Amino acid sequence: MDTSEANERLEMVDRILSHAAGTPRPSGALFIVWGVEGAIGTVLIQLVNAGRIAPSWMWLAGAVAVAAIAYTIFWVRRCRGRGRLSVVDAAFVRVLYVALLAAFVGSDGAFNIFTGWSAGAIWSVCLAIPLLFVGWLGNRSATVGGAILLASVVVANFTPHAIGYVLAAGWILGYAGAGLAFELQRD
Repeated sequence: MDTSEANERLEMVDRILSHAAGTPRPSGALFIVWGVEGAIGTVLIQLVNAGRIAPSWMWLAGAVAVAAIAYTIFWVRRCRGRGRLSVVDAAFVRVLYVALLAAFVGSDGAFNIFTGWSAGAIWSVCLAIPLLFVGWLGNRSATVGGAILLASVVVANFTPHAIGYVLAAGWILGYAGAGLAFELQRD
């Protein structure tokens, strides 16, 4: 190995170490996708409950959820294939899958316990966990996003005629907003 090649490798190691020592910055794509998915679902439920659209429109919420899951799987496989799945991204995806499972069991498996809007709010509560997980690894944008998502549940509780819109705002500002912040922070 000659001197220039050795210097190049040392610079690469220095970049890796300086990035590892900084604030964890996951990819924002997944946060944006899940924020939009949550917002679409809650707005559709609000519109159906208000009688503005037919219940048959709920197929769209299911289709968007399936698309978000498919994108997540595609994204993880693509990143792994390129060797670009960061430790923070891998941990986020694992926690996301656990939160999705818990939210699904709560809202769809326990529909006699979690009725009405509580079934929708459980998604916000459960999916705030992966966002706060990343936040508590040191990322302020994720902490703020998780706090916004949780706050939307509390605010929705006091706005009974606009619960879906408030929860949707939490998804857009909290989840998708954090994802956008992650993308803007990337090197």
